[in-house]
Amino acid sequence: MVCCDGDDCNTWFHGKCLSLTAKKLENVEKWYCPTCAKIERMKKYVDRKHTDLSNSLDKKLCDINNNIEESQRQTAKISKRNNNFVPKQQIEDLSQEKENLLKEVEKLRSNVTELNALLELQKLEHEKAVTDLCQQKKNLIQEVQALGCKVTEIENLMELKRIEHDKAMSEMSQVCAIFCLQS
Repeated sequence: MVCCDGDDCNTWFHGKCLSLTAKKLENVEKWYCPTCAKIERMKKYVDRKHTDLSNSLDKKLCDINNNIEESQRQTAKISKRNNNFVPKQQIEDLSQEKENLLKEVEKLRSNVTELNALLELQKLEHEKAVTDLCQQKKNLIQEVQALGCKVTEIENLMELKRIEHDKAMSEMSQVCAIFCLQS
């Protein structure tokens, strides 16, 4: 006799009725009656389908998560681009501001050119003034030298006059001495 190993079956069968021999049952760990065998096959089929479906769902869930992550990355990129997006009016305003700044720069360049011209003119005037002062200095030095020569002439003349005076005084002293001796 053979007992069915199916859950809650525990029914006994004659091996002879089911054409089962001891040799056929030697390597069998569990034996199921025809009804429980169908149930076991159905369980294995359902388990296999469940596993396949679970694996398929896991793969699809993983793909969905990957798609979500990619969508989030793309959304972040788009959002960043949108944050950097400049409306047409703002572009026109910036363009106008750029033109105004360029005009202002041109005015400043013109002012710089004028200032450089004035600076050059002042530089030339300064150089002329320095040249004039140098000429005046040279003239004064020449005048001083000429006056120095005149002073030397005057000193020499004074020396001659002093010598003449001394000579005259000496002569006068002699005349006085002669006169005093005669009187």
